[in-house]
Amino acid sequence: MPDPSYITGAELLLLSGLPADIKTSLDTTDAAIIPALIEARSRFADSLIASAYPTPLTVWSSDIKIAVAALVAFDAMERYGFNPDGEDAQKDRFEAPRKRAEDWLTRVGEGLASLAKSTTPGPGQDGALTGAGAKLVRSRPERGFTGPSRGSNDPFWRGSEWP
Repeated sequence: MPDPSYITGAELLLLSGLPADIKTSLDTTDAAIIPALIEARSRFADSLIASAYPTPLTVWSSDIKIAVAALVAFDAMERYGFNPDGEDAQKDRFEAPRKRAEDWLTRVGEGLASLAKSTTPGPGQDGALTGAGAKLVRSRPERGFTGPSRGSNDPFWRGSEWP
């Protein structure tokens, strides 16, 4: 199975502020460019966080999506939307989020920041973290919680089963 891309083309528009006309133009002139940029920047994100997390991630949340979207949007605008070496009002709008994304991913890789709880399973995944990236959770059922006593007026208590 190929490594997962952390966002889709539709998510790119929602998360990055990339003008729809730029994406439409790219899709019309070269339909493979947006998926290629998304794939490349997903792998770039992996390279920055690989010392702290097993990559590619099998589950991820909006923090990775937003970072990858910022990287892809800058690349798309750099190629087709503005002159990155010139004076362009759009440049700062996309360069600042790209810089923040790269800085954050670098800090994650250095262990100075962490990824949010993963909520989006990758292709063929059930959403469970396993392996080196998994968090150990220990619960203690012997806490003695048995629920309210008989005759309780608590509307949420349904006997021995939780709702």
